Amino acid sequence: MQRDLLILTKVLEPDMEFVERQIRNISSLLVYVESVEAFCIANEIIDINNYRIINAPYLIRKIVADGDNPFVFFFNKN
Repeated sequence: MQRDLLILTKVLEPDMEFVERQIRNISSLLVYVESVEAFCIANEIIDINNYRIINAPYLIRKIVADGDNPFVFFFNKN
């Protein structure tokens, strides 16, 4: 997956080896953060049709896979 990353350093001309290492580290972290499991843990679903809040990751994954449902909203727990 291709990404645009902005890396800020205190040095005017950083060492390219350092920058490449930082990019590899950030990319390895983003693989986990952008996973479906992390999404299901960080979000819950508010189902207005059934008047309930869904927290279980396996149910969230099922609702995501089913597609568009009216009045079913994703809510970030942060």
